[in-house]
Amino acid sequence: MNKLSFWYKVAFIANICALITWLLPYYEVIPRSELQSMVIITGLVTANIINFMVNMFAAFDLLRKKLAGKVPRWLLVINFVFLLIQLRFLFNDT
Repeated sequence: MNKLSFWYKVAFIANICALITWLLPYYEVIPRSELQSMVIITGLVTANIINFMVNMFAAFDLLRKKLAGKVPRWLLVINFVFLLIQLRFLFNDT
C-alpha cells in the first residue's frame, strides 16, 4: 500500500468520526466514554486537517494526471463531499 492510499483511508475514517460527531447532539450513537471523546476530537479537529490536505494532494495529482489507479474513485468522491460539508460548517454565518 502506498503512502497516499494510506492517507486517503485515514481521511475516510476521520470523516466517519466527523459524521458521528455531527450526529451526537441528536442521537446517542456512542455511549459517553473515552471512546466518545476520541471520536469527537478525531471528528472535529483531525478530520478537517487531514481531509483538506488529502484533497489538496488529490487536486495536484489530478492536474498532473498521476492519480489514476492509485486510489479508488469512490474514496476520492466521498472525501471531496466531506470536504464540502466541512467547509460549509466552517464558513457558516449563523
